[in-house]
Parts: sequence; structure tokens; C-alpha cells
Amino acid sequence: IGGQIASFGHWPAIFWVHAAAGAACLVVALATVPSSRRDQAGRLLERIAAYGVILRDRQAVGYIACMALGFVGVVPLIANSSWVFQDFFGLTPFQYGLCFSLIMLGGSAGAYANSRLVARVGITRLVGIGTASMAVGGVSALGLTLAGAGIPGILIPGVLYMFGVGFTFANALARTMSRFPHAMGAASAVFGVNQFLVGGLVAAGLSSLSEPSPLPLAVTTAVAGTACAALWWGWLERLRP
Repeated sequence: IGGQIASFGHWPAIFWVHAAAGAACLVVALATVPSSRRDQAGRLLERIAAYGVILRDRQAVGYIACMALGFVGVVPLIANSSWVFQDFFGLTPFQYGLCFSLIMLGGSAGAYANSRLVARVGITRLVGIGTASMAVGGVSALGLTLAGAGIPGILIPGVLYMFGVGFTFANALARTMSRFPHAMGAASAVFGVNQFLVGGLVAAGLSSLSEPSPLPLAVTTAVAGTACAALWWGWLERLRP
């Protein structure tokens, strides 16, 4: 959709569409979602203390770190891929939109497959499959880029990486939340803050590179995927309940 909007107008129009959609969602939420009860001060302090309990749990921190490492590889596919596909490979905004959609479809396919398999296969095995897929995707991106494979060298490994993300992130979050049944909201919030913090740092680092080469993207996904898999198979898999 973004590529289509950019092809009909200047790129800032994309953000105006985002703003309009956000405003519409806000209006609908205010009109339809009832307000929650105001918490008492003591209850609020208990919720704040829950964050400390979560961050002192070794296994929870491990899952959070696993997600953070995996997200390091997602950020360049989101923030850096437009420079690579358009400025380096010469695609039009519409063509880039198709490539980006295909990469993100890999994540959707992984999430759907995860929802169908988790009851039968189990969370632990699916996280292992997901981290392995991310590692293979990242290393493949680096190898194919160094071999001069062009667009397929980023596109196909990107789909594979995101497919693994669909398995890993949801199950890591579910496993963490299951450890804190009385503080599931806090556990989810820690994951969210960690994700946005990592995303901002990685995006800032990639934006400092003036050359729109596919190599930084490939290196980042390779390092992130292998580190995430190493953390799971070298430590977290042994701590499974």
C-alpha cells in the first residue's frame, strides 16, 4: 500500500495516511471501548514491582534476550530494505512494495503455521525450529550477497528469516507470560519496550551508513539469526520446564 501511495504522490503522503488511520482508530476506540476502573495506589505499586520480579527471573530474561536478538535482524528488513531494493537494485516503489510484502508474508505464514502446530508439537520445539530458520535465513543472506546473487539473495532469505520469527516471538512471549500468571500484562509490556528499544538503536545505526549496500543488511541478519539460535540451543533449551 505504501508503494502505491508513493507512486501517486510524494512520500510524506504515506505518513498522512498513517495519521488519518490512527485518528480514525482513536475515535472508534473512544466511542466503543469502555473505560477501565481507576487503580488504587497500592495496586499500582504492585504492578510496578512486577517488572522487577520479571527482570530477576533468569529464564524470562533469556526469552527477552532471544526476542531482542531476533528483532535485530527484523529491523534492517523493515528500515533498511527500501534503500537496498530501490537505491541499490533500482526497483520502483511499487516493485519494492511487492518485495517487502513477500518478506512480511513469510512472518505471517510462520505465525499461521505456529498456531496450527503449537498444540501438537509444543512451544519448545517450535522455538527451536524458529531460531534455526532465522539462523539459516540470515547466514544465507550473507552468503548469497557475497556471491552477488542480487535481489533473490536478500528476498528469499528474508522470507525464511521472517518465517522463523513467526515461530519464535509468539512462543517466547507465551512462555514468559506463563511464568507470571498474575503479571501477564507486565511481562508483555517488558517484551514490547525491549522490542522498540532494540529497534530504535539498530535503525539509528543502520541509518548512519551512507552507502545503500545490501551487505550491512545481510551481515546484521546473519549475526542476529545465529546469535538468537545460539542463545536458544546453548542455554534456553536446557532450561525448559
